[in-house]
Amino acid sequence: MFVLRHDQMEKLRQVPIDVANRKLCQYARIRFPDHFAATQDKQLLAFVSAIRDKAQTYGIVNENDVATALDLTVMYSPEFYTEPWAADIFSLVHLSGQEKMEMLRCRVRTTEADL
Repeated sequence: MFVLRHDQMEKLRQVPIDVANRKLCQYARIRFPDHFAATQDKQLLAFVSAIRDKAQTYGIVNENDVATALDLTVMYSPEFYTEPWAADIFSLVHLSGQEKMEMLRCRVRTTEADL
């Protein structure tokens, strides 16, 4: 019988996250080439991993939504979650992460010049 240890299971669970983070790094380099031009791969990987972790605390797990969190982090700051223009959305605990991000996208599209 084949038995996986707990540490082996954890490594297996991490594989899709690592793959997603590497794809997010590629996205970041394409989306913001000037911003990340001097950033080493290891630094960028740590950056996107931190964005994913922070997003997850708000229920944001969908890859498109995590990519939007990356966009907003680069454009506005890592603290955009607590900025007045976004905090009220993130305080709505009855909404899913996906619903929060869609509301935020709408807000950014309609009021971008004012943020």
